[in-house]
Amino acid sequence: MRGKVSKSAPPRADASAYLILGPDRFRAVEAVRSVIEAVVGTEPDPTTVSEYDSDDTELAAVLDDLRTPSLLASRRVVALRNADEFVSRYRDALEAYLESPADCSVFILQVRTCASNTRLYKRFEQAGRIIECDVLRPHELRGWIAHRADSVYGCRVAPDGVARLLELVEPDSGRIDSELAKLATFIVPRTTITREDVELLVGSNRQAKLFAITDAIARGDARTALSIWHQILATERDAPYRAIGGLAWSFRRSVEIARLLAAGESPAAIRQRLRIPPFAPDPADQVGRLSLRHWEHYLVKLLQADIAGKTGLSTTEVGVERLIVEMCADATGGAGRKSRQVPVAAGGSV
Repeated sequence: MRGKVSKSAPPRADASAYLILGPDRFRAVEAVRSVIEAVVGTEPDPTTVSEYDSDDTELAAVLDDLRTPSLLASRRVVALRNADEFVSRYRDALEAYLESPADCSVFILQVRTCASNTRLYKRFEQAGRIIECDVLRPHELRGWIAHRADSVYGCRVAPDGVARLLELVEPDSGRIDSELAKLATFIVPRTTITREDVELLVGSNRQAKLFAITDAIARGDARTALSIWHQILATERDAPYRAIGGLAWSFRRSVEIARLLAAGESPAAIRQRLRIPPFAPDPADQVGRLSLRHWEHYLVKLLQADIAGKTGLSTTEVGVERLIVEMCADATGGAGRKSRQVPVAAGGSV
């Protein structure tokens, strides 16, 4: 028995069959590609590879391809993607084929599920290899990001850059890989992706950028917060008006976290109550050095900046910039400390 391949092991060119198993679609597609390359190279002749990706694929066509030698290569590859429905229709025939697979071909079957106690699973163990593509957990994604950046894009991601990437992007390998590709191109000729690179480039949607501004404020990092704000202004014509609402949501979140922390709730309890995803930073880090009174006060000042922009007393752009600088000064113990003495207006909301 050749056994199950580990999640990081390369495919073997001498196996007769591969079961690509698991719900992570991006990693499954990558696994199919890596097997094809191991068997017929990176630029195979089209006649040496047969790929099926349809529920109406017929068993006879697949078996014909598997049993027909290639004229241009030592072995042919026959790959069935998204084949769960195909398996449900032809399970017995697939098990029979795998008892004595053709020497002239490599069979790849990609499915979301296949129980390890089934005969089909055991036939794949006997005839070839099994590559598991489970959805990676947040702590597993950290290592995957580092390996992917090095092996595919020839760069590395700083530890705080990895952490920030996981804060801004949902824990999906395909989405993360797309951002890595963009970052790797952006940093040339440098070879290390930093936290600052991630904050400037990742999360092209407005909401992610606005959250990044709030997190930078909590750290007292005015430079990063202003840089992201200017990027929003440069890329979105109506950003000043829509951004106020997004900042208000983010500020309210910080107010609620600060209130719960002041009431003695643990970060773990807050994470559960507010449904903060496990890959996001610790709740205490999200509010930073600013107190509950600070966040409440600046939420009202955000409302005032919005009103000033709409009534022509100032511009929304300038109002938000001043607010960012003042908040960062408070977070780092600067002149903004006197804002603690300013009473919070009752009933104000944004």
